[in-house]
Amino acid sequence: MSTPLRALPGHGWRFPAAALLLLAGVAIALGLLLSRTERFTTGPDVVVASIAVIAVTALPLVWRGLAGRLDFFEPIVISAVLIGLLFGVRPLIQIASGDLTYHGSYDVSAKFPAAVALGLLGAVSFVISYEAYLAIAARRHGERHASRRLEFRSDLVVRTAAIAAGAGLALFLFHLQRTESIVGGLRLMMQGRSQALTEATANSSEYLSSAPVLGACAAIAIASVSRSPTLRTRAAIVVMASIPVLIFLLIGNRRFIVPSIVIPIVVGFLVKGRRPRRSVVLPVAVAAFLLLAIIPYARSAGAREQAGGFLNIVTYGLSNPEKPATAFMTGYDTEMVVALAMQVESLEATGHYSFGRATVGDLLLAPVPSALFPSKPQTARNELLIDVTGVPCQTTGQTSCPDFSVVGTFYQDWHILGVILGMGALGWGAAAAWRRHLVQPRNPYRAVIVAVVVVQLPIIIRAGFMPAFSWSLYFVLPTLLILRLSQVQFKRGGAVSPSRPTAQ
Repeated sequence: MSTPLRALPGHGWRFPAAALLLLAGVAIALGLLLSRTERFTTGPDVVVASIAVIAVTALPLVWRGLAGRLDFFEPIVISAVLIGLLFGVRPLIQIASGDLTYHGSYDVSAKFPAAVALGLLGAVSFVISYEAYLAIAARRHGERHASRRLEFRSDLVVRTAAIAAGAGLALFLFHLQRTESIVGGLRLMMQGRSQALTEATANSSEYLSSAPVLGACAAIAIASVSRSPTLRTRAAIVVMASIPVLIFLLIGNRRFIVPSIVIPIVVGFLVKGRRPRRSVVLPVAVAAFLLLAIIPYARSAGAREQAGGFLNIVTYGLSNPEKPATAFMTGYDTEMVVALAMQVESLEATGHYSFGRATVGDLLLAPVPSALFPSKPQTARNELLIDVTGVPCQTTGQTSCPDFSVVGTFYQDWHILGVILGMGALGWGAAAAWRRHLVQPRNPYRAVIVAVVVVQLPIIIRAGFMPAFSWSLYFVLPTLLILRLSQVQFKRGGAVSPSRPTAQ
């Protein structure tokens, strides 16, 4: 099921700087040209830009593959594939089909070239900054690093994790109780997303509705310190991770289902210094893709009722894989370039740029419970949605939450400069997390952070910086706290302190 670390990427390999600079020059020039002029149409120019996006995102992966250093857990791998899909493949599909509308309801042809160009700028900035950080870090710190050894009491980790998972479940039951009853709340959730469910939980808080995530955090914490897990430890990880998965599966909440399953797995492989065999990765990835493509069409109560239940929808999708795959490639899951075109048109008409509020402002506003502060101001994201669609984001069965992508978030703040700097910061941060893990591969804290980056960064790229970044914090902060409470230190006299950190 796995391969040892020695067969995987080492430290400090060099990406061809000359090729990167050449690629950056061509891509940025093309991107700026397309985004700032009306002369270009959705013809050859956009096709070239779309192909350039695919080339930019494929180049680092091809280079790693040829060098025998392709690691599926490196943050750039899945993120680059997703950027290429959203801003390279999807535009080509739109052009080939002749459909330059937002799901048949709104013509986006006027700003479609600008959206593709912004995607190209974002792709270039992300790749360049990611590779630049790795090259600079390797040259500055060399190839040999002393690994810090941290000590944890396994029984204390499991005990603390179990308390966290139990607290998460208790808070969620309290959330259901606030609807009408625990049984009534569960019954509404089993029917899928609906107006009735939204109204029943309107007075609750996302801190309560998302509390089962603590079960996943517990599983991640245990996995991060279990280099040779026993059967009992594996069972504890599975049970605790299953709590949020089963609960969020009731309403098809992928933003928590996927991380709750994948992050503990990634952390487990990272701390053991192993990777899954490539012969296993492909079939598992295909199965996971199909399931994720099916879930959006089984979320609402209406869809489940029409199809005869959630299981019928899943069974039909798995037995006819071409249908969910086609829907994924042409539907809401990859709509970002079309939604971005609508955003560009709206911002150019209104001039309502956020100047930092879409990232920093919404991040500071997110922790404020709206149930306790009804006068909580509108987020920059919702203000944009109102400008574009006329209504803020709705989470009922009839959603109105187009995803403008993280490129759209940065563009909303600081126009083209925001895209370049914002995507550059994402690439730099992802590379820093990866490099820090390579330097100290057995450090649980760093393994947790890089695993969250690997899993959550594609979600941020697709859904936009906020609230996707806050979803990442739901996994990072509680997990690090569990680890901190479970860490021990060997004092000079040989006594053990159960709470203070150590560096050995």
